[in-house]
Amino acid sequence: MTALDNHRINQLKWLYSAMTGVCAAYFLALFSGEAKLGESIFLQLSTLAFAISLPLFTTFSLTHVIMIEGALSSEACEAALKQSWVLRLTTGGLIVFASGFLLLIGHFSISAMLGSFFVSVCCFFSLRGFIRGIKSATDAKKKLI
Repeated sequence: MTALDNHRINQLKWLYSAMTGVCAAYFLALFSGEAKLGESIFLQLSTLAFAISLPLFTTFSLTHVIMIEGALSSEACEAALKQSWVLRLTTGGLIVFASGFLLLIGHFSISAMLGSFFVSVCCFFSLRGFIRGIKSATDAKKKLI
């Protein structure tokens, strides 16, 4: 099986491309607006987070396109994506991206930023528990078979 046939690699290509587009749109909106970066630490930090995220997710997108277009082995691609430094870089990128949004919300309202952060944390832990439940049920079913 090639990377083209791997549903997960295809989904990640589109996810990272969308995140790249969000980062680019942020800068287009920032440059076309009347925002004054010097007046808001939240806007400065948000801009920094999106500036870091833009090349990072562009690279992630291109990597997945190269894997698919190069007809690379799905197994080799999955093994490469599971390396610890790749997982750390991906997790760090997602945290920076989410921080950019939280800081952008904080520029407009600190209470909205805190509310968004609280709900995001609750959703993260709920989703993690949900996925663990599905995995344990699947593992239990496999043991019976």
